[in-house]
Amino acid sequence: MVGADFKDHGPGGDGGDFDGFNKGVITIGGPSCDCGVWGDVTGEGSINPVDVTVMVQFVYYQNDMRTQPPNCPLEAGDVNCDGSVNAQDVTYYVQCVYFQNDMFCDDPCGE
Repeated sequence: MVGADFKDHGPGGDGGDFDGFNKGVITIGGPSCDCGVWGDVTGEGSINPVDVTVMVQFVYYQNDMRTQPPNCPLEAGDVNCDGSVNAQDVTYYVQCVYFQNDMFCDDPCGE
């Protein structure tokens, strides 16, 4: 990634520049962070019933049809930002699409 700012935070990390040897959580910042439309797992530019279908297919049938934005630090579909894509994320999608109740966490890129 051009222009990425890698910092090492976590066990064994000193918060300094990532040197590739410390084991810790790597945060990616800078101008290259881009998650597109946050929550859009199909990459078509909006959140709609197709995204709900894709999430159900992934979580319940292990059929991964998601589009992962290349510069997004979170896994596509992890809209509650808990570090995993699971049934709770599917519930968030259903709430957003069918009940206009957006419970998604903030876009990790701050957009």
